Amino acid sequence: MASFLQRASSLAEKLVTHSPKKVIGTACQQSRNLSVHEYVSMSLLQDAGVPVPKFGVAKSAAEAKQIAQDLDVSDLVVKAQVLAGGRGK
Repeated sequence: MASFLQRASSLAEKLVTHSPKKVIGTACQQSRNLSVHEYVSMSLLQDAGVPVPKFGVAKSAAEAKQIAQDLDVSDLVVKAQVLAGGRGK
């Protein structure tokens, strides 16, 4: 299926770029919809059996303290999970 889609995409791109007439309503620019928080992607990787660092998600100071105690590590990193999009673009 992926091979078929690649061929179809390649053919459409050739038609757009080599056509003497202007083709309306087509776009060759790929679009990726990856608007997920880091903890969501880490959870997906973990569920798939990929090794990931220990992590937890807290919505309050009390939850953060409990997660820190449960992780039982000497170093912790606190990260804000905000969808900013495209490396600050």
